[in-house]
Amino acid sequence: MENKLKQDLELFYDYILFLKENETAENYLEYAGVLVQAARVIEKVYSKPKFFSKKNCLSYYSLLASKFYITDFKNEVFGLKEIKLIENQWRLL
Repeated sequence: MENKLKQDLELFYDYILFLKENETAENYLEYAGVLVQAARVIEKVYSKPKFFSKKNCLSYYSLLASKFYITDFKNEVFGLKEIKLIENQWRLL
């Protein structure tokens, strides 16, 4: 399960990098907690998004939303132990 969380956090991290590179507002900072936790488990730091691009952002966002209950992570500071898989979605307790 830890490996699955690592892979899924990589996707979420990539989404935040995409927001940072393509949005004029600083809404990527709403997910600062995810940035911190993803940095702890992701071995590589990407200079450019690996998954998200302007052409495929909607399909990857749908994938991300199926893996995470995204609103749980907005404006939250948390530890990795607080992330649990509930009904096939990562959620914060």
